[in-house]
Amino acid sequence: GEWDGLQRSEIVALALGTREQWRWTLTAEDVQRIPHLADDAMRVLKTLPGVAGRDLSAKINVRGGRRDELLMFIDGAEIHNGFHFQNGEDGVFSLVDTNMVQSMDFTTGGMTARHGDAMSAILDIETRTPTLDDDYRHALGMSFISSFARTSRMFADGRGSWIASARRSYLDLLMEEVQDSDERLTPEYQDVFTALRYDLSERTSLSAHALLGSDDLTIVQNDRSSEDGGERETSHLWLTLDH
Repeated sequence: GEWDGLQRSEIVALALGTREQWRWTLTAEDVQRIPHLADDAMRVLKTLPGVAGRDLSAKINVRGGRRDELLMFIDGAEIHNGFHFQNGEDGVFSLVDTNMVQSMDFTTGGMTARHGDAMSAILDIETRTPTLDDDYRHALGMSFISSFARTSRMFADGRGSWIASARRSYLDLLMEEVQDSDERLTPEYQDVFTALRYDLSERTSLSAHALLGSDDLTIVQNDRSSEDGGERETSHLWLTLDH
């Protein structure tokens, strides 16, 4: 018949996370295996149904909503400015390193009043907590556009732990190699995340977190420097008592 000359191939479908009504849950393994750019946790979400976004922006549109209608939480704290090179509704990269993520809960509907004025979606990120048999201890290296250092450790017989991550982009160095000397674009960013946790009892724990970021976007024309976007800094510090 007409199909005799066609070569058949096997199609393998991989499930990404688990889904309830209006809600996706991605584990650390899901986040690592989903294709994304620059170790950016926000760009992972673009692979989910109903989610879209511009190539140069880490921010997303959910079911036709605006990019500023997403409410983001990290370890229980609302993050108001979690992007580098943020300009209006756009942000090129997020401050969230995928290697810091333990799980991501992404809710696209049915939000309750406790979430305030969230219109399109809610992203709830839980960061890693070190364990005694954790392979993820210390790392130093380079990714596609940034260098990084990560470390973690447990103390007090396992009752306490800390984890830290720092990234510094080298986009400015790459751009210097491919642009004319009299006209250059020099984007630079860095961010730091750290968390300290301690179990006060079997039912009570105390944790302290810090998420810091800065970026600088400069255009150099004819040996004269002019800032476009300028230098920006953002910081989030919070304490959490779970009982």
